Amino acid sequence: MGWRLKCTFWFLYLVWNLTMGVSGQEPGGQTPPFKWRGAIDWQKQTLSLEIEENASYSGPNAPAVTNTIERRIQQALPRILSSSVAILQVDSQKTLLERMVESETLASQVLLAASKGKPGFPRYSSTLLPLSVEYRFPLFEVFGPLLIQHTQPMEVPHVLSWVPSANFSGIVIYAKGELPHYGERRSSRLKPALFPELYMETMDPVFLLPMGDPSYLARWGVAAYSSSFDERPFVDRIGYNPLRVFAVGLFGKYPTDILLSREDGYRILSRPPNRRLLKEGRILIITDTTKESIP
Repeated sequence: MGWRLKCTFWFLYLVWNLTMGVSGQEPGGQTPPFKWRGAIDWQKQTLSLEIEENASYSGPNAPAVTNTIERRIQQALPRILSSSVAILQVDSQKTLLERMVESETLASQVLLAASKGKPGFPRYSSTLLPLSVEYRFPLFEVFGPLLIQHTQPMEVPHVLSWVPSANFSGIVIYAKGELPHYGERRSSRLKPALFPELYMETMDPVFLLPMGDPSYLARWGVAAYSSSFDERPFVDRIGYNPLRVFAVGLFGKYPTDILLSREDGYRILSRPPNRRLLKEGRILIITDTTKESIP
């Protein structure tokens, strides 16, 4: 078997394992050695995993057993992490699994990203043996560097004609409820993603990912998400005088991209300080839900 064929075989095997892992199955119908559950919290920008070993232990040497269980969970973490992030929405076109299918390098990097998990204290049973260990992964600190391809941002488009506007400290977009899905005869609810984009209802771009400053994208992404109208937790990001606008539609294979009215798009693009807000990701999106369970 040639070297390229071997690589392709092992890569497809890895992707198959990730897919099986998402559904909680094991080859041959075997009982998986670990149980796990996860969640993505878009407001806190974290992915959490709680992993529990299925095996039972008994005996007097509890400290040794504790170390064994924690070590086995740590060893299983890369595969479980890769399974859990398969549904993570990258943008309006692809999930992380779809990106990994396209790139062997990315699939390997996701496995290595398990080392960046921040473990919490183990949860113990009545016999003082650990039942589970929880890990937390900051979304942009862990996955941002794997997905941001540019080092210098493109220019944000600007409009030359005068429009009534002002210099704002941030941008708040209200996107609750069902919104028209551009190009389709249906409405959809916004789906949070790592890198959403903004357009005007005429489909002229307001913000595309390559326009973002990579240092800000790696820090906190394109936008923050919240299901509450309380803006106080986001003051460091959007300031005290943000522009508040309503989404008029959604766009994409997955409904992650937001359409703004032409008037609101011009209010942003007509002034350099407001265009800088886009580059720095000083955007808050208020939507219906900001939490996803995995799997």
